[in-house]
Amino acid sequence: MRVSVSVVPVSAAEAIRMRTEFERDPSDGKEYAQAVFGPDSWSHRPKFAESALGFRSSGRLILMRQEERFLDDYAQLESIARSINALPGGIRPEPAVVEQPDCALGTGAAAQVLGTKVTMQRGGTAGTASFCGWGSSQATIVLHAGKSGSEPAQRFGSDVHRDAVDVGDGGHLSKPGLLEFRVGTTFVQIFGPTTKGLVELGRVMAPVYRG
Repeated sequence: MRVSVSVVPVSAAEAIRMRTEFERDPSDGKEYAQAVFGPDSWSHRPKFAESALGFRSSGRLILMRQEERFLDDYAQLESIARSINALPGGIRPEPAVVEQPDCALGTGAAAQVLGTKVTMQRGGTAGTASFCGWGSSQATIVLHAGKSGSEPAQRFGSDVHRDAVDVGDGGHLSKPGLLEFRVGTTFVQIFGPTTKGLVELGRVMAPVYRG
């Protein structure tokens, strides 16, 4: 199970807007029938993918998702969400910027993609992959990198519609806002709000994965 908490506060109106955007996507047999904790929450119970739940607690947006489809238990998600909502004072806020040296190298290029100053930054490891995150109040960029067997490696080049770009080995842009490339035995994916500026961000970050 993966639990993600927004770095900055999210209003009820913003959460409702996100739910509306999810509801407009009919892919994968998704169902957003339940507003479990009010109109600014939603449940994601697809027929062929993992369940997920989104809700606000103490002004922060919390997204919960099952990681294994065959061990999916939506009732468990809802139970944990109710426990989080019952915490005195809610989820403790963390600093907006938590610098990780490797990720800090890309902050300037990330700001160019976002079109504004980076006000949120994260970095670390998740499972078998490392990650970097940069964001503003309007959008975020996420980088995942991992060796063979990691999620970035398994998904590398899976989109048949892609355009080659000069970054790393096998660099390409595919769906709007996705850059993929390889550095040696490390596979890298960068997700952004737009493809503009992603190649330069990839070039800045590529040296991190050499050696």
